[in-house]
Amino acid sequence: MDLKTIQAALDALLAGDSEACAEVLKNMIAQAAAGAAAAPAAEGSVTTEAAEVPAEDEETLAAKALSRSIMTLSSTTTAGAAEAWVKKLATERAAIDADRAALEHSERVSLVTELVTLRAETPGTAWERDASGNVPEGDARKPCKRLLSESLPELRTRVAALRPAQPAAGSGSGNLRSAVTTDESGLSVYELSKANEIKDPEKRKAFVMRRLSRRPSAA
Repeated sequence: MDLKTIQAALDALLAGDSEACAEVLKNMIAQAAAGAAAAPAAEGSVTTEAAEVPAEDEETLAAKALSRSIMTLSSTTTAGAAEAWVKKLATERAAIDADRAALEHSERVSLVTELVTLRAETPGTAWERDASGNVPEGDARKPCKRLLSESLPELRTRVAALRPAQPAAGSGSGNLRSAVTTDESGLSVYELSKANEIKDPEKRKAFVMRRLSRRPSAA
């Protein structure tokens, strides 16, 4: 039993690999128990080879101490009980990770949907297409790879920056482009694709305003 064995157990536990961790812990506990229970050799039977075995080094002592600590932490007294505790811990961690991933996915889908509503994205640029080349409907929709790689803080910032750019309901403005100079619906498909490449909200807004300023004013 050495520090490499200890590290292997910790790595497996942190990685959520309950089977590997339990196996390493079982071996560690068994070795520690065997060492503690070993009886001294009978008088006169000590061989030269046995006499050359060194006293327990620091690594061995540390490994035994870790084994005792794990069993104390899990309130267990056997390798089987320790293994069950590790599996339970790994299962609980996996459930927490799954819940967090589901919440993050739900928020991402909501933000991407709002980007489409705000006309910063189109359905064709926002959602992953299926095998037939179509954009799925409802819960089957998944953000495209570009929007999946964008962090949630970046998405939140981009959506927040775009919200004020939309005209208020019932504003009755006769010249929408003059009243809202960052309305991206006035961009061409090429211009919109270039705008989507700009992650910084302020730079994106400036780009859109420059493009829209080149358009002739509505009569």
